[in-house]
Amino acid sequence: MLGIIYILIGSILFSAKAILVKLAYREGLDGIEALALRICFAVPFYMGSLIWIYSRYRKKTEKTATNPRILGMVVVYGFLGYYLASYLDFAGLQYITAGLERLVLFVYPTIVVLLNWIFFKKSVSPKVMLAVAITYLGIGLAYFHDVKIGGDNVSWGAFLVFLSAITYALYLMGSGDLIPKIGVNLFTSLAMLTSSVLVLIHFSITSEWTRFLEYNSYVYFLGFLLGIFTTVVPSYFISAGIHAVGSSRASIVSSVGPMSTILLAFIFLGETVGLYQILGTLFVVSGVLLIAMSKKSAENRAEREVEEEEIKIEVGSIKELKE
Repeated sequence: MLGIIYILIGSILFSAKAILVKLAYREGLDGIEALALRICFAVPFYMGSLIWIYSRYRKKTEKTATNPRILGMVVVYGFLGYYLASYLDFAGLQYITAGLERLVLFVYPTIVVLLNWIFFKKSVSPKVMLAVAITYLGIGLAYFHDVKIGGDNVSWGAFLVFLSAITYALYLMGSGDLIPKIGVNLFTSLAMLTSSVLVLIHFSITSEWTRFLEYNSYVYFLGFLLGIFTTVVPSYFISAGIHAVGSSRASIVSSVGPMSTILLAFIFLGETVGLYQILGTLFVVSGVLLIAMSKKSAENRAEREVEEEEIKIEVGSIKELKE
């Protein structure tokens, strides 16, 4: 139950990110400025986490830091998952509603399924393919809702956010093997610091550093909320929740994210909630839930097969001892 509560809190806090970014845009910031402001508040916490990890696990940290292959992989995944995915997401939010952004991002499990099917020839059950079709039907309905109220730029914004979902899916697929080797906290800290350097380099090329001095107190407050309460805090809540209940259950519980984004956008941004958006949300959430439950069923079958094999081995050992 505690793990489920962690996932719920983390998912709702993550879903508030789009609301805060939209509010920052109303104050005159662009995508890279909002992202840089978020990074400035979040980085000290990840730096502190890295220092704590180093003080407690010095040998393991030094081994990671002196391994060029591991460091190279961390840089690549930091670029994909924390810099490129975030930048594309923030850029897309300039053109679409917060509700559509959350729905498009939420389809990343379907992208993982499709990429595994295309490039690694992993079989996909008819149930999962149906779930993928339902998910993208939902995206189409929500997209139609935004086009009616947002115009031509909606297509470009949705495309940018979909690219963000693809890069995040690639990050998940690649980092899955590395994280168990070096630990989730060390990996997250190193990847976040890598992406922070890339964001600040990007900011220095496209903007003036004096821009940070021109913001009013409200913008700094939004940056604080973006960096701490929609980045650092939920990342640890989600990690603790996954540790407690497993990734499959966590993905099921996190389906509250799109619905909470739509509700928050209605309250704080005044975004309209139409029939197509409601139907689209139901389709997307249903499709992702089907994929998550299929994954959970597959994991349960694998566990049962392992248990049955262990029982066979034990029975065989007992027979040998009797003989």
